Amino acid sequence: MARVAVRGAIVVLLALTLWLEMWFVPDAVNRIAATFPEVQPLTAPAILWAVLAATCIQAVLVIGFLLTFQSADHRPEQMSRRTGWRAMLGCLLAFLALVVAALIALTVQGYTTPGVTLLLLAAGLTAFVVIVSIVVVLGTTATVRTPRNPRYPTLT
Repeated sequence: MARVAVRGAIVVLLALTLWLEMWFVPDAVNRIAATFPEVQPLTAPAILWAVLAATCIQAVLVIGFLLTFQSADHRPEQMSRRTGWRAMLGCLLAFLALVVAALIALTVQGYTTPGVTLLLLAAGLTAFVVIVSIVVVLGTTATVRTPRNPRYPTLT
């Protein structure tokens, strides 16, 4: 039952990121550019950054959705849990790199308003905490090895 709830939450989050990516962000960026004409050169990079960041989060959510279907007796055609966690880690590292690049670009161009800076810092710190958590889980989880067949000893 818990897996069904997690899958439902992931589907809702995917729908939310699609809505943010397709409708909310472009509209918000255009409204801000209309109100503050000096930020007009940043509209295209802002929309591109938001789409790339949302894509990273969507990839993490899809991998999480696929991991909820993993069972103890996983079949060879399924991705392993470690592979899934590593793929999720890669997507989160890409997201963190996007956040750092956005902070650097905005600082260099002089557009570091408190709201945007705090939002980027919060997103980056959240991604960093999740990345560290995944690394700790991957580092402390033992890999499952298949037992050797005693009839066929291996040479060591």
